[in-house]
Amino acid sequence: MYSELGIMENSSLSSIIDCVSFSHYQRRFLCGASALRDARHVSRMQLYLAMAGLDNTDSLAQLLVADIRRYESASAILLSKKPITINNLLEAHSKLELKPRHSGKLRVTEIWIGENREIASYIAPSPEKVQRLLEDFLISLNSQKQFSVEEVVKHYSRFLAIHPFSDGNGRMSRILVEYMQQSSDLKTHLSLFRLGNSISHYQDAVLSFGIKSNLGMESPYWQSMIAWGSEYEAKTTALLQELEVLFKTKLTLAPLDGIDLKIIKLLLKQPIVSISTVCQALNIDLSTAKDSLSKLVDRGILKPFRTKQNPNVELLVCVDVCQFTLKLDEILFEGK
Repeated sequence: MYSELGIMENSSLSSIIDCVSFSHYQRRFLCGASALRDARHVSRMQLYLAMAGLDNTDSLAQLLVADIRRYESASAILLSKKPITINNLLEAHSKLELKPRHSGKLRVTEIWIGENREIASYIAPSPEKVQRLLEDFLISLNSQKQFSVEEVVKHYSRFLAIHPFSDGNGRMSRILVEYMQQSSDLKTHLSLFRLGNSISHYQDAVLSFGIKSNLGMESPYWQSMIAWGSEYEAKTTALLQELEVLFKTKLTLAPLDGIDLKIIKLLLKQPIVSISTVCQALNIDLSTAKDSLSKLVDRGILKPFRTKQNPNVELLVCVDVCQFTLKLDEILFEGK
């Protein structure tokens, strides 16, 4: 039973904290679509209630959850592949649920940046060249065993320059960055630096590898991204360490069993739960869930509350994780 979430009998709180993936918290900013438009102001509280199925009344939160899940479904395909094939890309692209004429298909029309072709700042390769360019791109990508920061940026920019799809290129490029991060020292997703920065500077940087210029990594945008990424990583790591200290302080003299650890691991991803959602997520019985959740409430890890939308259901919130994610967002947009 414990193997479902990767928790064995010798697991500890520290080992679970060490395995926290920041990409989980960042995906609301990576999944594109409504995330960067209508649903950008959905709060973390609204998002977590919607993700756990505990509040279905917030339409924007529901829209954001759907976009996140589509992005995660697409990324799950590519992150498990090595080497990546064009068919893998097409399958992942189809999970984004775009318009049927675009979904899972390479583009068959011209595409450019700008209001029209005559004044476009960039015209992507003609559709008849896309297949070959994508094949060459994948040969280069698949030949790498490790990716330096520069190689991640180059492949990311090269994919965007090809622009193989009519829609969803941004999301697919961000998934490819996650793929490369698996074999790279780059911990912070480079696309996050784009948030709050000039779109024209970003576009110029993407085209700086022999298309619009030859600046490459000497581009001020990429240099600033590297510096920002190092600072962001240091700050987020410090936050995670603070969270671990908070947990350990509250759990002093409270021995944790396997179920307790499974619930804590769940809370790190989903800090608002109910007894029934815990039972469902971890495939445990009601009595076992109640006993473990009561222990975590008694130690201050969880706090009971009710919503106006669903006053008859007692919910449990891990305030420390909620505050942790809010601080992550504050750091992400700091100075922007």
